[in-house]
Amino acid sequence: MPLEGEHSSDNSDEPPPAHDRSVALGLIPAPEMPHRIAQELSTELPELLSQRLDECVSWEVSVICDLLTGSDPDAVRVVDAGHERMVEEG
Repeated sequence: MPLEGEHSSDNSDEPPPAHDRSVALGLIPAPEMPHRIAQELSTELPELLSQRLDECVSWEVSVICDLLTGSDPDAVRVVDAGHERMVEEG
C-alpha cells in the first residue's frame, strides 16, 4: 500500500491515456506463413507499441502481402517497393 503522497503502480482505476496523434504502420510480408504471422502481429502490435514506445500515439497496423518481399534477394528493391507503397497510401 503506498504511503501518503506516493502513487501506486496499479493504474487500473485510471482511464487510458488520450491519443494525441496516430501513426500508420504497414507490414509487407511474403505470402503464406509470413503473411499469417504478420496478420497475427497486426492485432497485437498497436497495444504493444503504445505500451513500450509512446502511449499518446494511436497505432494503426495494416498488412499487405507482396510476392516481392519473399522472392527478391536485392534488399534495395524491397525497401524501394515498401517506400513506394508508403507514399501511395499516405
